[in-house]
Amino acid sequence: SFLIDLPFGPRGLPAVLHVPRTGEGAFYTQVLGVILPQPVAKLQWEGNTFQFNTLLRILNPAGGFYTVTGTIGDDGTVRGKLQRLGNRASPQPSFEYSGAHAPKP
Repeated sequence: SFLIDLPFGPRGLPAVLHVPRTGEGAFYTQVLGVILPQPVAKLQWEGNTFQFNTLLRILNPAGGFYTVTGTIGDDGTVRGKLQRLGNRASPQPSFEYSGAHAPKP
């Protein structure tokens, strides 16, 4: 699992991303102190790169459908992009993110 900071809102949006190579993925955001699960659909891996689709259900204009891509580095960090889908903007906006492994409890 990775702790990431999404570039939404004045202070960013903390999130946890769990993208196993097999099984179901998980994506959680925190909004106003509430942990919100976000869907992880069609999770695919190729080498150290992953991709999935999600619907960010957050309380600001950044909410909506996205394709999320990311790459796991040799140092255990993750870097990637959320590519907006389905609105009328052209080109569709995209947002970069990065993060590191979440500490074990």
